[in-house]
Amino acid sequence: MVPEWVKDLNKIVVQIATPYATGTGFIFPAHDVIVTNEHVVRDNRNAVVEGAVMKRQLADILYIDEKYDIALLQLPKLKEVGPQLNWCSIPPTKGSQVFACGHPFGYKFSVTQGIISTVEYELGNLYYIQHDAALNPGNSGGPLLNDRGELLGVNTFMVEEGQNIGIALPFGKLRQILTDYDQIKPERASRCPSCEFLLFEERAQNDYCPNCGAVVKYISDVQEYEPVGIGKKIEDVLSQLGYDVAICRRGMSNWEITHGSAKVNVAYHEQSGFLIADATLCYLPKTSMEDIYTYLMKQNYHNKGMTFSLKDNNIVISSLIYDQHMHFESCKKIIDRLIKSADKYDNILIQNFGAEALLQ
Repeated sequence: MVPEWVKDLNKIVVQIATPYATGTGFIFPAHDVIVTNEHVVRDNRNAVVEGAVMKRQLADILYIDEKYDIALLQLPKLKEVGPQLNWCSIPPTKGSQVFACGHPFGYKFSVTQGIISTVEYELGNLYYIQHDAALNPGNSGGPLLNDRGELLGVNTFMVEEGQNIGIALPFGKLRQILTDYDQIKPERASRCPSCEFLLFEERAQNDYCPNCGAVVKYISDVQEYEPVGIGKKIEDVLSQLGYDVAICRRGMSNWEITHGSAKVNVAYHEQSGFLIADATLCYLPKTSMEDIYTYLMKQNYHNKGMTFSLKDNNIVISSLIYDQHMHFESCKKIIDRLIKSADKYDNILIQNFGAEALLQ
């Protein structure tokens, strides 16, 4: 049975995206930060954040810690304050029930259940919690909770070739990191991966730790992302159409555009050479589907260059462009048409044919 507190978790768990990766983070209002994994935001000065209580926007990265794979982002203004996460009050034990929260594959918020396999999984002289709650790419940086909704740790990665084997950094280290950072915020800081000395960017004399001499990576040293090739052409198209490409980026060669009630995903597959733009519009109605099928087939006949299809119970509209035929103006026209059509058709299908709106 799923506990009652699970229904409010989407108010504190957020999606995180950069030009290189997507992942999950969670809000700590008391510390004015979003917590995630360092590897999710690596080689960036900021990241796109989006959640039930915040609009999609860029958030500055304030703290990076390669050794413990923790990063802290500036918390944007919230539409409402969700529940406050409490630290685990009873030490976790083998066999205890856990809940992993996140945005797998960059999709909508989800919660999976599992049990703890061990609380002393050793890796690189560090100890982690090992559990079998299902994790997928995109879950990294999300919280691991016990059956009381208390924070046990931060999901860091899956064991390769493992069957639902996940690893989480225990909450004690995160609590110490937040306590340390509270003393110096809003300064940007990095922790030395060798001796764990906390270093402040504004006071750094060079790129070496003054305590042990190890090379330290600072947030300000990161080179701003610059798209090249097809990626640059796509971003130039989106910019000319009036979209902020920094907000649209959703990992490697992937962009998401919000227009009205529609969300359009644009993805370039270098191996096949195809640019695919598609939007999931709504769910099929539960009854009287003949009319909507007939309508979709007729639209496919008339709408050259756009196709309606079904994916499970979802109605999808999409366009396909081959990169050798990807001329700037034609690409711009096709993407613009799909974006505007998606915003139009989801309303038509819901209002006129009884299709069901997507869950928000």
